[in-house]
Amino acid sequence: ESNSFKQAVRTLHAAGHQISVHCIGDAATDLVLDAYEEAMNAHPRSDPRHRLEHCLLTKPESAQRIKDLGVVISTQPAFLRVGGAGWRAILGDARMERLCMTREWMDAGIPVALSSDAPTIPWYSPQVSMAGAIDRKTFSGQIVGADQAMTIHEALRAYTLVAAYASHNADTRG
Repeated sequence: ESNSFKQAVRTLHAAGHQISVHCIGDAATDLVLDAYEEAMNAHPRSDPRHRLEHCLLTKPESAQRIKDLGVVISTQPAFLRVGGAGWRAILGDARMERLCMTREWMDAGIPVALSSDAPTIPWYSPQVSMAGAIDRKTFSGQIVGADQAMTIHEALRAYTLVAAYASHNADTRG
């Protein structure tokens, strides 16, 4: 029930917590953004830096809203490699091209952090997630959303400096 979810987010936000919600689809992302926005309007505070974890599929209009709310995206481009064919079967070709829109998000001014999502994804190595952000290839070698690729410098920054920023640890990590 979305009302109990929104109430939980409001309660956690009011208590001063940074909230990170795992969401894959665009409807889930919108629900989380609604909850964050309602909580922040009910209990304003500076820089809560709430997060969208995974955030694999968003609508084009979501980028500005994510930016306006000061939300950080923490994503794992290795999901493109691991789930490529499965994602395509579920989503179809057009929506597949909207998976993990790192370039769109960065161009909108959203902090985009990368991580491995271990142990869910079998590779603990940062290089796998960074490679997914750079080459955006599935296991079969298909490229997903080539226009969304990060440069190696952007991927390294997202995995280090932005990841530290995402967890309020930029002064000690990254």
